[in-house]
Amino acid sequence: MLADKDFGLIDALLVSGAGFTIVFLELALLAVLVFLLSKTVRFFLRKAEDKKAAAGSHNLSVEAVPQISAALSKKSHGQLELVETDEPTAAIIMAIISNKTQIPLNKLRFIRIRLLEE
Repeated sequence: MLADKDFGLIDALLVSGAGFTIVFLELALLAVLVFLLSKTVRFFLRKAEDKKAAAGSHNLSVEAVPQISAALSKKSHGQLELVETDEPTAAIIMAIISNKTQIPLNKLRFIRIRLLEE
C-alpha cells in the first residue's frame, strides 16, 4: 500500500491517529457490550428471584397458620414488653424474624419490641 511512497511525518501522524481512533472505538464498543450484558444478567437474575419469592410466599396459606400455631409448644417463656407498638405489628415482626433466621417461633424468646423513629 505505501511501499512505493516516501513516508513523511504527516503520513505517519495520520496513520497513527487512525490506529488510535480505531482502537479507542473498539474499546468503547466493548465497554458498551459489557454494560449491556451486565444489565441483561441482572434483569434475568432479578426476574428469577422475584419468581422464587412469589412462589415462596404462596406456599403458606391462611388456613395453615392455625395448624402451625397449634403444633407449636403452648409453654410461655416469660413476658413480652411492647413499647410504642401494637400486638399485630409485633406479631408480624416476630414472624419475619422467625422466617429470616429459620428458627421456629417456639424456640425464639422476645423480651422487648420497640418502635424506632424514622
